[in-house]
Amino acid sequence: MGIAVVLAPLFYGFYRHYYGYTQHGPVAAAAWSRTWYLIALLGLVIFSIFILNILKKSRQFVALHTKGIRIRASDTISIPWERIRGLSYSTVQPKFMNYHLKPCTRALLFLDNGAFIRLDQHIQEFGSLVDTIRKSLRPFLNARIQENFNRGEWVNFGSIMVNQAGLRIDNRYTAWQDIHKISITSGFLVVELANQTEIRIPVVKISNLELMLQIVQAGVYA
Repeated sequence: MGIAVVLAPLFYGFYRHYYGYTQHGPVAAAAWSRTWYLIALLGLVIFSIFILNILKKSRQFVALHTKGIRIRASDTISIPWERIRGLSYSTVQPKFMNYHLKPCTRALLFLDNGAFIRLDQHIQEFGSLVDTIRKSLRPFLNARIQENFNRGEWVNFGSIMVNQAGLRIDNRYTAWQDIHKISITSGFLVVELANQTEIRIPVVKISNLELMLQIVQAGVYA
């Protein structure tokens, strides 16, 4: 699909050049085809950057150990399990002119300093890797998060913070009694409010989504 974005304006530029040259001469041919050649060139640059980015990311290597995780890309970093505050995972179905493109899977590791690390979806057996990381994190996360929530403290889930009174999204506070429903739709967490408006947050920006939903269900809507 990417190469088609480059070739389509290029071939149309050839056609416009040929038609202009045969019907009106070289000046018309150059004027009528120039814009399409520039569009093709721009598409080639964007496509090349996209391919180079994929090739760069495809060199990422992840190894799991009993004490933590090691990630090798341009540099090698080792992260103890205790430093990881959460994991987010989502699959998005991109579209181009009503055509469904290859699904894009994204996973982020959230660290204790507020930073995050994006895991490359081109890693071999990416889904299994994410599941293994999630299972390895549970002993370090579940008890601590549940304890903090039970004490009435704010618990951070990436772009969302929750406590027993309500939730905060991008510094916007909403009490639980003002929330009608929480659901997941097309890669978004949808918070439907009592005033019939809604807040949508990409799932990939929410760490420990399953645990957050369990806590909210058990601690707030029980």
